[in-house]
Amino acid sequence: MTRKMLKVFSIILFASFILSLTACDDLFGTPSSVSTSTGGSGGTGVTYNQKPFWVFNFHINTEEIIQARLLGIGIHCNVWVDTRSSVSVSAAQNLANRYDSIFRPQLLYAFGTPLNFNNQFYSDPLAFIDYLGDKDGKLAILLVHDPLAPGNGYFWSGDLNINEPAANLSDIIKIFVGSDGQIHEGTVVHEVQHAMNHATGLAIRGTGGRMDTWINEGLSAAAEWIGTGVHNTGRRDWYNYSTTSRIVQGNNFFMWDNHKDNPNAIFDDYATVYLFFNWLRLQAGQSVLRAITTSSFSDHRAVTNAMNNAFPTYGYSNWNYLLEDWMYANLFNDQAGLWGYMGDTVLGLVESRLLPPSITSISLFPGEAVFSRRSTAVSSSPVNINRYYYNLSTDEFNYNNPGSNGIMLTYNSSTSNPINAPSTSALLSMDPPEFSEYMEAESIRASSIIPSDHRQAFEVTEILDLPMISISDLRRRLMEEQNAE
Repeated sequence: MTRKMLKVFSIILFASFILSLTACDDLFGTPSSVSTSTGGSGGTGVTYNQKPFWVFNFHINTEEIIQARLLGIGIHCNVWVDTRSSVSVSAAQNLANRYDSIFRPQLLYAFGTPLNFNNQFYSDPLAFIDYLGDKDGKLAILLVHDPLAPGNGYFWSGDLNINEPAANLSDIIKIFVGSDGQIHEGTVVHEVQHAMNHATGLAIRGTGGRMDTWINEGLSAAAEWIGTGVHNTGRRDWYNYSTTSRIVQGNNFFMWDNHKDNPNAIFDDYATVYLFFNWLRLQAGQSVLRAITTSSFSDHRAVTNAMNNAFPTYGYSNWNYLLEDWMYANLFNDQAGLWGYMGDTVLGLVESRLLPPSITSISLFPGEAVFSRRSTAVSSSPVNINRYYYNLSTDEFNYNNPGSNGIMLTYNSSTSNPINAPSTSALLSMDPPEFSEYMEAESIRASSIIPSDHRQAFEVTEILDLPMISISDLRRRLMEEQNAE
């Protein structure tokens, strides 16, 4: 059945710096004065607290100060609204209420854990990050007026650092709101997870143990559904339909933002990490997310260990097997079992696409994988670090009428990931819908050059002419390989 391509939702911005954190009540060079104001988005004749905030203007790549009013007051949050914004008092208060009653408890249930930092105990990550910030017992949610980037937002741990000249010295997330005043709740919970992840990582792994970008983003992707109960269908539709992505050519989340020659490739990362982490959640339950968050590892081992504990007989301590099963889930999308999204009505419509027939070889970064149609020709053995499975089939399976040539999965099984090497800075990216490319702040890039030797060239149409592999035999074959290693 032919489906009309849907408009892809905007990709959410993430920023998280690992810096030396010092909590302090004084704001050296930081705007801190609180005044009162009337009118504007708060309504004429009513007085509201107003104060300045530092925000990053991604359109001109610089920090700037805005004025914001306190229009929403919750038990666990304060909602500050840019004085230029049309967000109403009722909308701000509704956000505060929903944060207190829905978002916060849902996120704490999925990701939260008591923390011990320097022999001081905190009930949960939000309590710890509040201690690192302004110690007022509340998360600050700043709604920033930006007609060009509605639905985007960011958390920056630099706001907790007294040595940062543009720090607000507060536990704060910043959400961009358009001219219509619409607040994107998915962005709010996405950024709250980033704040929680920063606090958890600092307590468990220390200042040098920031989580790999793709894992942090994946947890926030899962948080969008956990917090709101609503899927971001734009992520699925980008995976299924985008004609400007590199997903068909293998691009995915594992090496985050590695295809800088294609400004749309960052959308691939967000789309695929959304699918992968929601697949983890649907397969193993929400508890797997806390296990990943609290892992002593900050790389792929945090994910493999968590999934191996959930499925101890499936060999998921090996990243390759986990990646393979997720790829098969996108290809077959069964209603139940590992190779699908457990009947999820939105993700059950995920559809993998094949490489165009004109592409007979391709270079893949670690973690990248492609499905292609296999030819009947015979060639030499594949590269050692790559794995091939081909003529994937079941009695019922008929994907694009593969016939005798079948479908082949090819991927680079290396777990080397130079993008996520320890760094004191982290990636900043955003995708306003009106922009053809994302923007990034100067000097805030974890890795600008990816060594060419991390890519491997693979044939994708010609391999050893071995018998057809059925789905029922594939899992047995994987386990035999693991037992032999």
